[in-house]
Amino acid sequence: HSQCGAMSALIDPEQVRGLPYLSVWLEHARAAAEILADGAEATDLSQRVDQAIRANVLVQLQNLRTHPSVAAGLQAGWLELHGWVYRFETGEVLAHDPHRNAFVPLRERYPEGLASA
Repeated sequence: HSQCGAMSALIDPEQVRGLPYLSVWLEHARAAAEILADGAEATDLSQRVDQAIRANVLVQLQNLRTHPSVAAGLQAGWLELHGWVYRFETGEVLAHDPHRNAFVPLRERYPEGLASA
C-alpha cells in the first residue's frame, strides 16, 4: 500500500534504529532495497518509497514462487499470482503487468474483469 511505513524505514534505516525487532522483520524486504540501489531513479523520498513498495511486491511474489505448494499450483496451472498496490490517497489499486513490467490500473491489467474463485 502507498505510504508504507516499513518501506519508508527500508529507505531510511535511521527510522528504526531503536527498534531491533522491526529491523529484523525488514530483512524480508532487503532484496527490494537492493533493487532500488541498483537502479534508483527517484531522488524525492516519497518517490523512492513508492519505488520500494512496488519492488517489494515483486520480491514477495518471487518469494511465494519458491514455496513448494505455490510452485506446484503454478506448474499445474490452477494457481496464479497477482501483485497489487493499494493507493490510500485515491482508493486506486494498481496491478503488476508482467508483459510491460509495470504497475497499471486494474481495469487496464484486467480489461475482461475479475471473477471470484
